[in-house]
Amino acid sequence: MYIQTPISRAVEGFEKRIGLSVKFDGRFYSRTGINQKRWGMLMAGKLKPNSDELRNISEVFQVPVVDLL
Repeated sequence: MYIQTPISRAVEGFEKRIGLSVKFDGRFYSRTGINQKRWGMLMAGKLKPNSDELRNISEVFQVPVVDLL
C-alpha cells in the first residue's frame, strides 16, 4: 500500500507541472543536502524533515514550506 506524504505530494505535483518524471541523482542529493537513504525515509513518511531540509525541498520543488508539513 502506498501512503502519500506531504513530500511525495510535492514531488508528484512538480512532476505534473513540468510534465516529466524526476530522477533523484547525486545532483539532487547535493542540492538538498539529503542522502539517498534519508530521502527514501522522508518520502515514505518514516522520518520528519528538519528545517533546513524543508527549506531545500521547497526550493527544489517550488512549493511553500507549509505545504510540506
